[in-house]
Amino acid sequence: MPNAEVSLRSQLLDQLSQFEPGSPLPTREELAEKFNTSRSTIDKVMRSLALEGLITTGSGRRRTVVRRDQRTIKTVVVARYTADVLDDARDWYFGLLTLGIFDACERVGVEARVRRREYYGYPEMVEETQAQGLIVIRPYVDDLPALIQMQQRGVPVVLVGADPSVHHLDDVVSDFPAGMTQLIDHLVGLGHRDIGCVVLLSGHPDGRMRLAAFRDACMTHNLEIPYRRVCDAHVPADKQTGEPFAEYQQRVDQWLDEQGDILPTAIVAGELATARALLAGLAARNKQVPSDISLAHFDDRDNERLMPPMTLIQQDPRRLGITAVERLIRRVREDLPPEIIRVPTYLRIQSSTAGPSSPQR
Repeated sequence: MPNAEVSLRSQLLDQLSQFEPGSPLPTREELAEKFNTSRSTIDKVMRSLALEGLITTGSGRRRTVVRRDQRTIKTVVVARYTADVLDDARDWYFGLLTLGIFDACERVGVEARVRRREYYGYPEMVEETQAQGLIVIRPYVDDLPALIQMQQRGVPVVLVGADPSVHHLDDVVSDFPAGMTQLIDHLVGLGHRDIGCVVLLSGHPDGRMRLAAFRDACMTHNLEIPYRRVCDAHVPADKQTGEPFAEYQQRVDQWLDEQGDILPTAIVAGELATARALLAGLAARNKQVPSDISLAHFDDRDNERLMPPMTLIQQDPRRLGITAVERLIRRVREDLPPEIIRVPTYLRIQSSTAGPSSPQR
């Protein structure tokens, strides 16, 4: 859509908010005069708004504003960055997340169209696809002002896996606080009071949320976690392997060395690669899991089995996708305040956690 039409569309969306549902709109002649443009340009933009279900079809005064609860949704855009392996069925998280989105759209007769954020601006995505809503997977913080502006202009936006603490949009996230609370309850119930946490994706929304959940869960048990017991770092993922294991191992070994002669009796790993690195680092120091140290982690994928079988906080990516579609359809039809929607996580207890091998210090 040319820039003039994009600008006109934005102005018309602002005008629509001033009309009651069912009320007639000005004729194309009146609109052309008001916005100092041609009638053909008015027609193109009005057809676009009709396709989006915001106004009725027809011409002149036969066009009216559609009641919000009667609006139809035919197409949604799923926006993501190339670095996220969204369309790779072999990737556990993004494969199931995508499956959930497409299954939920298919059930209600809505077309889901994927667009890469590197190549499209958000307004261009919506204009090019004539979409009635936008699902954005793990947006960058810099994207949020543009997304908020789009929603203010009448395009419903639902985020998946963003950091709810830095925006005011609908956000569908895994309930990391509940999962972490269950894990810390489990470890404390086994007798652990000295618990460490290693998160090597703290620059990522998931990493930040997991680290915050760990600290909050420990506070509920009045656990004093010394600064050195928490490794809060960001190791950027390798674009080809998705997991720079050598860098993970180096950072984990550094953290273990910083603990001195007395290690925590239990460690929570923020992601699977960190759990792998911790297992290797502990073995190199003649420490066994769980006889010497208990170890648990988040399940970022399930196609790799660690030994011993790991206690983990299990999330449901497919349910994240389904929930995002359900929320977007509601937002198209209802005037809703922004909401953080937490999809349940579950604690899966296996043999990597046991009681501490020595009295707590």
